Amino acid sequence: WPAECMANAIPAFILGFLSNPFEIVYNRIVAEQLFPVNNRRNYTGLVDGVTKCLSEGVLMRGAFATALSYGIFFGSISPIYDFLKEYYYYFFGPTDWLRPACLSVATGVGCYLSLPFENIKTRMHTMSALPDGRLPYTSVWDCFFKIWNYECNYKKYSNLHAFHTSFVPYYLRCYITLLMGIQISDYAFRKNYQEDDFIEDGDF
Repeated sequence: WPAECMANAIPAFILGFLSNPFEIVYNRIVAEQLFPVNNRRNYTGLVDGVTKCLSEGVLMRGAFATALSYGIFFGSISPIYDFLKEYYYYFFGPTDWLRPACLSVATGVGCYLSLPFENIKTRMHTMSALPDGRLPYTSVWDCFFKIWNYECNYKKYSNLHAFHTSFVPYYLRCYITLLMGIQISDYAFRKNYQEDDFIEDGDF
């Protein structure tokens, strides 16, 4: 498990850094209508957004949170998915529902572990300066501890799951995307082999 986890987490972590410029433009465009008219950024598209973020000097803002979100998500789902798929394959064989069912569990774990950093990333991407000119969050860890201290406080009738706001849409997005990837991969390589081709009688 540790080897498989790191084999997926490290490339995903790097991908998170590289994709941050696109993530920040996406998040800002999605949240645009939530801001007052005079605070809107009015990006006309991806190129315009990247150009304005570059001139503003924020193109890599929240990149570490993006990288952690990607790394934790893909590093956690792969060993869980493979374990469940191979374990229950012994009982049910190559059924059509087995992998979607195993993927649903693995995606749930991955979303739960990665969503705190996904939300931190979104906050850092969409934040605007306060009236005194300061930013609400100065770093990923500053954002993390402010959420922890003020929004996860039991004395204020909250709990740890303040980090997991929007879990359901995040889960559905990830699950549908991964399931489509599996189905497309199966269709593309359907003539090369079947899932049970490598299982021989007497192996177990």
